[in-house]
Amino acid sequence: MRSVVSGESMATFDMMLHHTMVEKREGRPIEVAFPAQDRIPIWGQLGAIFKDALHPNAAKLYLQWYIAKEQQVRIGTWSARNDVPPPFGLKPILDYVVANDLAELVTDPARLTELRKRFEGYTGDVKNKGGIR
Repeated sequence: MRSVVSGESMATFDMMLHHTMVEKREGRPIEVAFPAQDRIPIWGQLGAIFKDALHPNAAKLYLQWYIAKEQQVRIGTWSARNDVPPPFGLKPILDYVVANDLAELVTDPARLTELRKRFEGYTGDVKNKGGIR
């Protein structure tokens, strides 16, 4: 996303929606595009409390705060709550063409290799192969 905003790259397949939309709102030259036919991989964010947690009540308070409507609206992403609107005026996530099988995708080396080649066909060689800049 940073390389698109700076003009170094024309596109990214890395969807950091919240950060992208904040940059857009601040007037940076960036847009979010969703494919009309290809499925977008999605995955839910989960929360849990370990059965032997040292402070289970503190963990419960944290999860209650995190899932509260006010906090879910503030986060700026799609919520599991039905009473929280989609972020930034977008459609509900399931109104897009989605692939809700990310675990299967990332554990299939042949499929990942095929997708990497497909993306490189769009973008050329991958510049940022991971890590922290």
